[in-house]
Amino acid sequence: MLIISLGLILFFSPSVYGGEVKSIVINKAQQDRTGTYRLILYGGNYLADLQTLAILDLEGDGFVIEPYAPEFDYTEKSAMSLEDALQYGESFVKGLPSSLGYELRSIIDTHGNTLGYEIRPLFDPLRYGVMDVLMVDYQKKEDRIIVNIDLRPSVERQIDGEGDEGWVWGE
Repeated sequence: MLIISLGLILFFSPSVYGGEVKSIVINKAQQDRTGTYRLILYGGNYLADLQTLAILDLEGDGFVIEPYAPEFDYTEKSAMSLEDALQYGESFVKGLPSSLGYELRSIIDTHGNTLGYEIRPLFDPLRYGVMDVLMVDYQKKEDRIIVNIDLRPSVERQIDGEGDEGWVWGE
């Protein structure tokens, strides 16, 4: 029992998730329609690039969201309305041939303030074991929010050819 409790504490610990910033699933009706956004298009470097994500960074909120990646892994476009940024981001993510759709998430701080949005592609769970193949971690550092974008380990093993026996339940 102690091991399970310790595991839950570590799993839900703020340091594991970057602490003060996280993303939650929302629907389009829950969006704040004010302000301009900087659109960050991460990945999409080749046709089957699973590490593809669109981030809408609210401009003028005192924070700058930036991927923890070399600049050639993403592109940016500033001063976009929410509608334009969403439309462009959705088409970028839906452009993956193996994508079944996408999920819209709100990027919030501990006080519930919206710092931006993210658009994640969703895939066939029979192929990868999960629909959401990404692990996205936000870490607040002064006036920046650093985003680390990785594939789930079970998905990465499948892609690397180590997962031929199938995916592991619960991963």
